[in-house]
Amino acid sequence: MKKFPIGRQSFERIREMNYHYVDKTALVYQLAQTGWRVFLSRPRRFGKSLLISTLKAYFEGKRHLFEGLAIDKLETEWTKHPVFVFNMSSENFETRSIVERRLETHLEVWEKEYGLPKPNDNDTLSWRFEKIIRAAYQQTGQGVVVLIDEYDNPLLSVLTDEKLREEYRRVLHGVYSVIKSMDEYVHFALITGVTRFEQLGIFSGLNNLFDISFDPEYATICGFTEQEIEDNFEQEIGVLAERNKMTRNEAMAELRRMYDGYTFVPDTPGIYNPFSVLKCFQTKTFNSFWFASGTPTFLVETMRKNEIDIEGLRGGYMEIDTLSTIFTKDGDIEPLLYQSGYLTIKGVDPQLDCLILGYPNMEVEKGMMKSLLPYYMVNNAKGLDVFVLRFRKAILNGEPDDFVSRLQSFMASISYEVVSDKEQHYQNVMFILFRLLSFDVEVEYRTSQGRIDILIKTDDYVYIIELKVDSTPEEALQQIEERGYALPFEHDSRKVYKIGINLNNATRAIDAWKIV
Repeated sequence: MKKFPIGRQSFERIREMNYHYVDKTALVYQLAQTGWRVFLSRPRRFGKSLLISTLKAYFEGKRHLFEGLAIDKLETEWTKHPVFVFNMSSENFETRSIVERRLETHLEVWEKEYGLPKPNDNDTLSWRFEKIIRAAYQQTGQGVVVLIDEYDNPLLSVLTDEKLREEYRRVLHGVYSVIKSMDEYVHFALITGVTRFEQLGIFSGLNNLFDISFDPEYATICGFTEQEIEDNFEQEIGVLAERNKMTRNEAMAELRRMYDGYTFVPDTPGIYNPFSVLKCFQTKTFNSFWFASGTPTFLVETMRKNEIDIEGLRGGYMEIDTLSTIFTKDGDIEPLLYQSGYLTIKGVDPQLDCLILGYPNMEVEKGMMKSLLPYYMVNNAKGLDVFVLRFRKAILNGEPDDFVSRLQSFMASISYEVVSDKEQHYQNVMFILFRLLSFDVEVEYRTSQGRIDILIKTDDYVYIIELKVDSTPEEALQQIEERGYALPFEHDSRKVYKIGINLNNATRAIDAWKIV
């Protein structure tokens, strides 16, 4: 079997060293022929750097790297262009000087390549870049290609520092605006990033910048479609199935459940997370690879502080224009979660003219729950894994007293500072916990007579949970009976448990419960 290009972002190295490569070159060729100044937003580890590297090799005329690929039958000239790549992906930009030095390092290499004299102290970065572009055009007779990889990484490094973010914006704008001022010398340009929120702030001079992030033609340019997985990894699927004692169809179903589900443009094929798929084939296990590779702390901190409706993220509504910015009037976090890959488009509501967002797959949802839970369990985070396993066992075995008792201990372990007096908080805590355990759980489950606070379903049991604050579990059970919450499951073969729980607002904990 071929090697897996995990951590490999160089198209040239992937092709020369016989790594797996899912052929995206037909789309690369189509994009390259436009002559556009292009912007593309995709989550991290979705192949943006590899796309940049592929375009670099193409525009440098390295035909031998493309033998046997789709583009080899499309391109006939293989014209060599000067290519300038700004790689902003591999740095922690803590200060403005680091940003400036990163840009300057690129310029120094190109100044040397084109024989330009050492710059004066008064020469700005933008002026130096202009001279490089002009020299490259004059020496080669060909328009230059500018590729900017992860343009927003410096800005995301200081997302919570508005002053420093503005300084970074000015520095980056000064250099990247050269694409506009030197337009007659630029043959093609591509800018990639995770977020779209700074696009106008940095590239405001580029009034001909084409954003293909929502373009159906390029919806699959990053990531894997299911057809591409079946066409390129037939042997790997077989090995994965054998190792996990599954049939091929079962292995594909689990791949789909764990890593599929991304939709960047409505009504286009679903996209698998390429990083996770490759890691799955390499390790022959179905683990949470993408989420474990790094989750911004500020995301989970913001969600906790703002008491985001965690369950509501599975089917939230958002106008498509709102997804273009992470800073909304109402402080919604959904646009940032979408752009970062934690939410995706699950459908369209034509009546409201809105997108329906949700978690793309089980890997992301479980990863999000696991990241959030320690914020509610700060006093006992080290015992989290053991606690979760025992809690899961009690629910699966139909032992409601045991699992509510463990839930009481869990609630008691939560730091006073992170608990609010809102019922939303308690629902969030329980929803996160049950989803982390992979249970079918719904908060505010609608019936004809009202809403069940929490509904959990397993293969053998149904748990109907009603919460009360500063009341009694008997009153909670009375509501379950009066409103007929159990009626939808009257003919269900599973055993139904009705659980009334009272929460003490003074102690912020469960003080009593009753089960029938």
